[in-house]
Amino acid sequence: MKHVPSHRFVARTILLALAACAAPSSQFVPLPSQDVEVSSSAVSRIYVMRLPQVKGAFRDLRVKENEREIGSLGGQSFVCWERPPGRSLVVVTYEGTAFSKDDRESMIDVQAEAGQAYYYGITVDDAWNKAVVQLLDRDEGRKVLQELGAAKTH
Repeated sequence: MKHVPSHRFVARTILLALAACAAPSSQFVPLPSQDVEVSSSAVSRIYVMRLPQVKGAFRDLRVKENEREIGSLGGQSFVCWERPPGRSLVVVTYEGTAFSKDDRESMIDVQAEAGQAYYYGITVDDAWNKAVVQLLDRDEGRKVLQELGAAKTH
């Protein structure tokens, strides 16, 4: 008699294999201390978080601010940095596939005030294969952060 694996076992095996293939996350600027919301009243802090979602989990989301590379987000992770207050442009690029080399960019017009933290959640739109950015309020942003890991600093 043949042994047929259960559906749960097969599903769990597939999920583990997919998780092992998830794109790694990297941060190229210093990660501020996560013990405080903002390190000084003279700077602002920006979080860009990859929200839990299966769609697009195998491709990176690259994050740049004013042409400065901040990092890349693979699976459920975040990048975080501090900057002087004022206006800046953050560009999130969703990498194309091997079949479609087109990268798709989403832009965030940040109007940062001194002493404030800003939380941006990122998902991938099914129809357009594009990063969708939403500004989260402080409480929701802090809650999501507890479920994510920081990108590895390089």
